Amino acid sequence: VVQGSQVRLAGAFGTVVFAFYQGLLFQVRFHADSDSFVGEDTRAGWDGWTTRLVADATGRYGAPVVTEKTFAWRVGDLEVSTTRGLPQIWFTSQKVRDEVDRLQKALRQ
Repeated sequence: VVQGSQVRLAGAFGTVVFAFYQGLLFQVRFHADSDSFVGEDTRAGWDGWTTRLVADATGRYGAPVVTEKTFAWRVGDLEVSTTRGLPQIWFTSQKVRDEVDRLQKALRQ
């Protein structure tokens, strides 16, 4: 976790979290701080931020895969995704995430 830094993405300040699997970086998450949206209702701020983020990513990567809860783009092995109504975006190595998912399923059986 990057603490005490002023990381800014799409007009919001927030926290960056790095996720590792077996010593390999497989995901970077950005969580926007609610106080980034001064003078706005928090929900309206998050919704506006997500709208700007989706528009920017669509311009860069093309139309997203849209589900009930998320927008996602594939760029090579990288998946870029955001959840509707939450001020977060993930950059994930799909190859490593698939391996993590496979191992988690095996452990549950």
